[in-house]
Amino acid sequence: MANGLKSNGRLTHLNLSMNNIEDDGVPGFIKALEGNCTLTSLNLGIPVSGALDYNSITADGIKVICPMLEVNTSLKELILSRNDIGDKGTESIAAALQKNDSLVSLDLGKIYKIFRL
Repeated sequence: MANGLKSNGRLTHLNLSMNNIEDDGVPGFIKALEGNCTLTSLNLGIPVSGALDYNSITADGIKVICPMLEVNTSLKELILSRNDIGDKGTESIAAALQKNDSLVSLDLGKIYKIFRL
């Protein structure tokens, strides 16, 4: 997928919600987005409470996302809702946004610890 993201010049929205993405899965596609100039919306959130196949990105995964936020100039919307990014993750995002002029919508709704049963 990373190679496709690097070379695709038309993709504007990428919805990766409910894909069981954890911290170790983040670097593969995020690195490709650093140079992407067409993607405007990235959804890594969880759309509904109680979803079974949800992402579980923590502050460690956010540390990988933040450098992309600092250099990507096309991304307008980032959805990270219902991931366990905590205070450290939100602090990292805040620092990255100081260098980002393109993001206009950030969804951090219900960023709390999710327990798998």
